[in-house]
Amino acid sequence: MLIEIEQFAQLMQTELTANECKGNWKLFLDEKDILHELEYHKAKLLFALKFDDEEGIKEHTADCANYLMMLLNSKGLIGNKL
Repeated sequence: MLIEIEQFAQLMQTELTANECKGNWKLFLDEKDILHELEYHKAKLLFALKFDDEEGIKEHTADCANYLMMLLNSKGLIGNKL
């Protein structure tokens, strides 16, 4: 696997772990809620980009990716159904 993919996957995992207190992400299945969270985190990413906040850029990019993963999961397009 490419090192960049491994690094990005680690950022995603770090964010999932940091948010475990919110519950099992695999049970977050409402498409409207997922898209709302994606827009919210996209706005946070844009703010981090505006101020060249490297840690914020990494965190919020990983958050956005995680919500896209959750969207695929909610549609049964990834996970055990593959």
